[in-house]
Amino acid sequence: IYNLTRLTSALKEKGMPVHLETCGSFPLQGHFDWITVSPKWLLLPLAENLQKANELKLIVEDETSIQKWWDFLSPVFTSHPLPDIWLQPEYNALTHKRNLLNIITKAVKDHPSRYKAGIQLHKIYGCDELDK
Repeated sequence: IYNLTRLTSALKEKGMPVHLETCGSFPLQGHFDWITVSPKWLLLPLAENLQKANELKLIVEDETSIQKWWDFLSPVFTSHPLPDIWLQPEYNALTHKRNLLNIITKAVKDHPSRYKAGIQLHKIYGCDELDK
């Protein structure tokens, strides 16, 4: 959403690496060493941001999520290399649908060169609940 060029330039001048995590829905403005796109269905990411991404983090909400994301993402990467794709269970659904872990595991085993399994540790630790 914001122009981060001045900030990222200053960080680069100090020799610091710059990592951006974004939903990818707005043009990126800045100098980044690593870009993580964690897309949301509510406001889909721009194709140009997906193509710049070093990794994608996809939230798996149910048994249809992975295929829906793949159907959306795969046309974007027909002429660009596919970044690392991390599959992460939606935390609230995880408490009710333990099979999400099995769904992710199966996807990783079926497509080991496409997917990796991940977890949102900040959700497990309840970090968001500590914020006022």
